[in-house]
Formats: sequence, C-alpha cells, structure tokens
Amino acid sequence: MTPGEVLDTAAVSARIDADAQTFKVQSIGYDRWGANDVTKKAADGGLTMVGVGQGYGSLSAPLKETLRLTKVRRMVHGGNPVMRWMIDNLAVAMDPSGNVKPDKAAAADKIDGVSALVTALKECMDAELVEKPNPARSVSSVAVGSSNIFRPTQRLNL
Repeated sequence: MTPGEVLDTAAVSARIDADAQTFKVQSIGYDRWGANDVTKKAADGGLTMVGVGQGYGSLSAPLKETLRLTKVRRMVHGGNPVMRWMIDNLAVAMDPSGNVKPDKAAAADKIDGVSALVTALKECMDAELVEKPNPARSVSSVAVGSSNIFRPTQRLNL
C-alpha cells in the first residue's frame, strides 16, 4: 500500500529494491495482466521477473500446495491481520477437471495477498525452491475424494 488515492509506483519500486537486497530475492513472479513500469524497472535493475498466468493451468498446483502447507503447519504469515482477513475472504473456482484457482469475483472482499502468495509459490515451485511434497502428507491424502477441500466449514488456523 502506498499513501494517497493513486498507486505510487516509485514507492513500490523502492520497496522491491530494498526487499531484494534484504531477502536475497532470486526471482519475482507477477501477474502478467496489468504489468506496468514497476516490473520493467525491477527487470532493468537486474531482478529476474517471471510473468505468471492467472488461470487454472498456472494456479491449481500452487493453490493446492498452499493448502497442503497450511494443513501440515508449514505456511506461516506471522499472524498478519490483513492476510488473515484476505484468507477469510478467499473463494476458489474449480473447473470440471478439479483444477482450482482463487476467485476474485466470488470472494467476500479483497484477496490480493492470497493471490500474490499463490503467484509467488508458483514461481518457487517452477524454480524448485520449495520442499518437495511428502506423498504421505499431500493434499490428496488430506482430503481424498473430496471436491470441497477448498470450501472449509470453519476458519483455517493460520
């Protein structure tokens, strides 16, 4: 977030630069739609920028991995109240093949943080920077045969 009613792209670029130095960023996955001068400046500054499509084919595996990491208590957000609110707002669309993606249109309110998390995890998974799933603890073993794994009946403990 930036102060004011309009996105301050200079402030966003400065924050990306600072975070890249602090966290030794290797690449940044971003939503290709609406990409702006922030992604160009980051790439010009030497960061590897990777466009990530927002369809079922791109987001199903990382959204399922997010669920798996949550179920095995490996997803940590430090109790951030804004992220908790966005997770509570999350709605998930599912295609006939069981592929899933965050559904902004059906969400209760903003889910941008969750979308950013899933996009970043997609980039990490593609770059093989995250742990490999333990078959005994995979999403399919958590919710075998359930078409409602993304429709919790209670709040997730995050």
